[in-house]
Amino acid sequence: MKKPIITLALSLAIGNFPNTAVADSKYETPPMFQAARILPANLLKSPYHSVDSKVSNDGVSNHYTVKSKFGTVAADSTAELKIRVDEMKALSAMERVSESKQFTRQVKEGGKDAVAGAKALVTKSVTTLKGAFVGIGKIAERAGDALLGDPPSDAEGNRFESMIGFSSTKRDYAAEFQVDPYSTNPLLQKRLEEIAWSGYSGKITTSVISALIPGGIGAFVSTAKTSDWLEGIPVQTPPSELRKMNREKLMAMGISSDIIDLFLGNTVYTPVQQTKIVQALARMDKTADRVHFVKFAVLARTGNAAFFRARQAEMYANLSKNAINVERFVGVGNNAAARLSNGAVVFCFPLDYLAWTEANANLADALNRQVDSLPKVQGKEIRIAGGISAAARRALESLGWKVVDNQKG
Repeated sequence: MKKPIITLALSLAIGNFPNTAVADSKYETPPMFQAARILPANLLKSPYHSVDSKVSNDGVSNHYTVKSKFGTVAADSTAELKIRVDEMKALSAMERVSESKQFTRQVKEGGKDAVAGAKALVTKSVTTLKGAFVGIGKIAERAGDALLGDPPSDAEGNRFESMIGFSSTKRDYAAEFQVDPYSTNPLLQKRLEEIAWSGYSGKITTSVISALIPGGIGAFVSTAKTSDWLEGIPVQTPPSELRKMNREKLMAMGISSDIIDLFLGNTVYTPVQQTKIVQALARMDKTADRVHFVKFAVLARTGNAAFFRARQAEMYANLSKNAINVERFVGVGNNAAARLSNGAVVFCFPLDYLAWTEANANLADALNRQVDSLPKVQGKEIRIAGGISAAARRALESLGWKVVDNQKG
């Protein structure tokens, strides 16, 4: 069986991946769930979406199919499902705005040619760009991001979009609709790009579009939200500025510039994901050696792994929030774990459902051996955001681990 992406990423990060597992040798096949039995009503269905009845699990994460009038998208975890559900409602709001008479009129006044011309700037050669403006100064007037600094993430628009100011418009619109401008949802990206180009050409401000929905867009999309993914994230801020702010916060934690360079230079992270990690670590201001988590985060090589790390950082931060004294982070191979003031070592994993697959058994064995080699360990604990099979619980407990599941991640 092909290893789940998250399990494979964790095993590669730990190093010394063993050839044989310990404890329970009767491995499980990842389950297939019925959506109606594992999801609350608001995630299962709404006026804007429905979730396919069959939910596959790869041993750690659930995989959902989300359907709507706008199309079908996948969600590769319950956390991502919550974001997708909110995005479907935002798509409905975008549709209402773009079909309103006032919006249509202002776009026409702005001119369809303006939209085509603006798009041409980001698809044609630099020669086209040079011919569109008189001097670089005019471009700079609408530039949203700096041209120097840490490399842009894979999720950001191209340099020309930033130079002509379109990226700034897109971020402003995303903030108004309360969506992540770097979302991997193709349906959202397509509609957000369309409405932002129209707004850019027609010089339509967010205050104008908000008024096109009774009560405002914010009130419409925020009602019954299922995810707090963007809470505290200033998505309107240019990515270069977010990276600058994140660098300053990491430096204040005593993390060296070379490690910060590696973290901020890892382009699989979106600006939002990097900021989530930094904000979570900043909340742990009484925790020493946060550098170990940053080193671990540097190793992410896929977007799924980056999203996983961001949620993992929040789980660790929530330990401190819940009055659990996280004294420091410790290195466990190339991984990182929390060490509590009582000497216990704690791993936080934002998993949906942990099954005792061969890959997970091998990973547990590797983690266990690494932790047992640490000095003065007074307890071992694994916290899981979702659920765990009875076989996995028995196997982990036989290795001396306390298992805490259904924690908020």
